[in-house]
Amino acid sequence: MTKNLLSEQGLDLALSLLAGQGGLDRPIQHTRIQKSGLALTGHFHGIVPTRIQILGQTEQSFLDSLPSSARIASMNGFFGLGLSCVVLTGNLGVGSRDIVAVAERTNTPLFHSTERSSITITRLHGLLDE
Repeated sequence: MTKNLLSEQGLDLALSLLAGQGGLDRPIQHTRIQKSGLALTGHFHGIVPTRIQILGQTEQSFLDSLPSSARIASMNGFFGLGLSCVVLTGNLGVGSRDIVAVAERTNTPLFHSTERSSITITRLHGLLDE
């Protein structure tokens, strides 16, 4: 379950919940992590909603470059897929408020890790592969 990410002692990764507490019972059914860059442009082919989705600095900078209305439209499509959870990595961009708002509205757990995507993914894989 997604809520286990918050309490897992062996994770060695600090995750904070930014939004979507109502969706913490969503299952994570795949051991692979998914970086979701193309989905932000509306290309959803290949997105597996029951994987942990990562939005790193590159994805966040793309979202930051969009006008707020386009960023919200992008997030509505992405979070509308019924995702298990999403993890933002690194520094939060100016568009993070919009991301948080859409995650909360869709009850999608949205976590934040201050680590880079590569470190976050490696540590999450270590947990999921157990």
